[in-house]
Formats: sequence, C-alpha cells, structure tokens
Amino acid sequence: MSAVSEARTAGAHATRRAAAKAPAVRTGQREPGLKQAHLDGAGLPALLLFPQLAILLIFFFIPAIRALAQAFLLADPFGNSAQFVWFDNFTALFRSADYRNSIWVTLWFTLAQNLVTILVAGLLAFATNHILHGRGVYRASFCSPMPSRRRSPAFSGPISSIPPSARSPST
Repeated sequence: MSAVSEARTAGAHATRRAAAKAPAVRTGQREPGLKQAHLDGAGLPALLLFPQLAILLIFFFIPAIRALAQAFLLADPFGNSAQFVWFDNFTALFRSADYRNSIWVTLWFTLAQNLVTILVAGLLAFATNHILHGRGVYRASFCSPMPSRRRSPAFSGPISSIPPSARSPST
C-alpha cells in the first residue's frame, strides 16, 4: 500500500471511531448548546405579528381591494361621478396592442434579469471558493455589511455630515 492510501484508510477509521464515540441524540431531545424559545400561549406571538399584519393591511390589501373595485368603474376626470361598467375596462385593455406588447416586454425583461442575476450569483459563489490571491479580502467584502446592521450606510453618511447643532432644533 502506498502512503497516500494508508493515510486515507487511517482517516476513514478515525472518522468511524469518532462517530461511534459520539452520543446519539434521542428523538425529542435537543442538541446541547441549542436554545429554544418558550412562548406560552398565543398572546405574545400575536402581539409580535400585529405590527407587520397592520402594515400589510394598510399599505397592501386595502389599496389592492380599492384598485380592483375601481377597475369596474368609469369615472369622469374630476372624480365627480362614476358609472359601473362591468368588464368593459378589461376588454378594452386586453384588446389594446400596446398593452399586449408591454406584457411581452415585461416577461422577457423579467426572464433576462433573473437569468443574469443567477449567473452573476453563481460566478460570485464560485469565485468565493476558488480565488487564491486576496481570498480573505474577497470574503470579508461579502461579510462587511453584517457587523454594521444597526447603522445603514445610506443613513450614516448624511446623518454624520449634519452638524450637531442642526440635528435637533432647540426651543
């Protein structure tokens, strides 16, 4: 046997021995060191979900329902009167060649944009594991936004450039 094959065999045996010595985790047990949230009752989870659900209701669902309801109306330019026209607005919309063209342009743009995004992401993922020179700097550039989550770069520049006397009005 060559030295390489002996090293592989020894490594495989060491891995098997380590796996045999490791304690088996029983069903229902959690691994040591993992924390588990304890939420008794439904009050706290509901309270934590309420702000997001309220934002969705106010800024998404209500405007979407109103827009759908207004799609069945024909209103004058000043909003003084509205006439219920059933599906006439939709038939006029789908008969328009410009609208059908805009749908195709949107579909092709979305497909191309997703394809380019996936290819660039794959290239960057490949480069993360295969760059030899400057590997630490390259990986750190991907992780650099993580430590500064609280202070966004979009706000830190403009806020820090404001003089302290102008930040809060004195009364």
